[in-house]
Amino acid sequence: MVVFSPQFRRAGARVAPMLLLTLAGVGNSGCVPLVIGAGAATGVTIVQERSVGAALDDTTIRLNIEALLLKEEEPMAGKVGVEVLEGRVLLTGAVHSPDDRIRATSVAWRSPGVKEVINEMQVTDKSGLGNLAKDSWITTKLRTRILADTSIMDINYSIETVNGVIYLLGIAKTQEELSRVTNYARNISGVERVVSYVRVNGQPAPQGAPQECHRRRSHPRARGSSRRRRSWSRRSLPAISSGRRRSLPDPSPWS
Repeated sequence: MVVFSPQFRRAGARVAPMLLLTLAGVGNSGCVPLVIGAGAATGVTIVQERSVGAALDDTTIRLNIEALLLKEEEPMAGKVGVEVLEGRVLLTGAVHSPDDRIRATSVAWRSPGVKEVINEMQVTDKSGLGNLAKDSWITTKLRTRILADTSIMDINYSIETVNGVIYLLGIAKTQEELSRVTNYARNISGVERVVSYVRVNGQPAPQGAPQECHRRRSHPRARGSSRRRRSWSRRSLPAISSGRRRSLPDPSPWS
């Protein structure tokens, strides 16, 4: 079975807008009547809840971060999934140490235009080829389901799956649309949790903990064992250790 990298799996969701923007550029070059370029740009605006300019800015931020990750002394581009919406960066993936999570956050902040970094990277040894194939299947299954639902605008959603956990980022037309997407996700075989950072159009971006639902829960969690997540700000970003392990900062900053 062929296993695709996170960057390759995300490419399909971006083909349409990039193709339309390319046509716009061709139109401006004089080879094709300008009306085609204008129509293409309008098309992107129609199908997406964000503007063409915002979509281009987000794409530039994502490409900058991926390039920076590739330049690291220990390249992280293959381990980290990067999604960007309105300057909000969502990092997903699986790494072997907490220091790697901190380093990825630091790298993301180095890209101009970043307003927030949401780090959902998992520190685990579970990310083998079997898990990658399963995660790719889950993402494809969810993408197929929402594509088949004419009441959902598929292009407004970015989907990442890591070790059975689906992460959603995007702009929903309505709360009802978001509920449909979430329900599709949670009912796919092999999904453990669905974590949503999707905002509803016309409403501010969600603050604090994301919307989260579980497919099943085998037993209640013990007190104090809830999973930690953090949205990093520049001030709260800890120094990166060099040479020796450094524990993640605790008390108050964690949500």
